[in-house]
Amino acid sequence: VVDDDVRNLFALTTVFERLSMNAITAESGKEAIAILNENPKIDMVLMDIMMPEMDGYETTQKIRREHKNSSLPIIAVTAHANTDDKQRSLDAGCDHYLSKPVDFSFMTRTIRFYLDNSDTGRPPVSELR
Repeated sequence: VVDDDVRNLFALTTVFERLSMNAITAESGKEAIAILNENPKIDMVLMDIMMPEMDGYETTQKIRREHKNSSLPIIAVTAHANTDDKQRSLDAGCDHYLSKPVDFSFMTRTIRFYLDNSDTGRPPVSELR
């Protein structure tokens, strides 16, 4: 989970703990990339878009360019909820887009969808609708 706001990190990791999922947190894009380089077994990234220094768009693009596993699911999570932001997230390489405040039920279904389909590559967003 990548987010510069510790309150969001806490809320999201609490949900994952209830689902018996392990979560690693990063407070910046640079920290997220370092964690990915150290932990090749990460199954998914939830990426905040609006962060200082290296935003979620740039971080996602860098992960897609440099990370060995280009099928790693990356889900954008952001307070910006307009059509342009969603498309920009997808264009940057995110697989899906969730807006804040997060609907935890939908987020859980989205995560399970991508984890269940991780061996088949990046499933199309349209399959979630």
